[in-house]
Amino acid sequence: MISNVLQSVSLKVIALLVLSSPAIISCQKDDSTTVEKAITLTTISGNQISMNGIWSSGCVTANNDMILNESLTFNDENLIIDIKGFDNMQCAGAAIFSEKVVITFNSAGTFSVLFNGKEVVVNKINGTAIYTDGRVEDFKQSFLIDDRSEVVFMHHAIFEDDGGNVNDEGYPIGIIPIPILKN
Repeated sequence: MISNVLQSVSLKVIALLVLSSPAIISCQKDDSTTVEKAITLTTISGNQISMNGIWSSGCVTANNDMILNESLTFNDENLIIDIKGFDNMQCAGAAIFSEKVVITFNSAGTFSVLFNGKEVVVNKINGTAIYTDGRVEDFKQSFLIDDRSEVVFMHHAIFEDDGGNVNDEGYPIGIIPIPILKN
């Protein structure tokens, strides 16, 4: 009789293990894949926006009367900045210079700067930049994201190396008034 009870309990335990094993296996963490998360930044309005995609200045006159076409391609924590210089406002023909910067970055929070006479929130961006000429440098930049109209655009600040000022943490504070549109 005890043998029959043990056999019955054993069969029930085996059946329970067989039925529950797919659930146990399916609940285990799979470390073989990683899920990247798009970097979100804070807009002037206080909203969060994914930076993923291509942002472009189009053909513009920048500091020192240089004619530039700048595009920024965001893919999660990866950013490629492609800057081309031209000798005409149509940015037609071959570029007279070109620089590509590949950056792995993250958002380090926000701070306020003056832009067009008003205090605005900008995003602190930091990471590592690899330049066309092979230089590898720490990267700090400030991005202002303006979502107050139907078209979302961004501005970035002028680097200290290019004559800009920085805050006590080393982030540029002089926002360039050239809009860069999200395509």
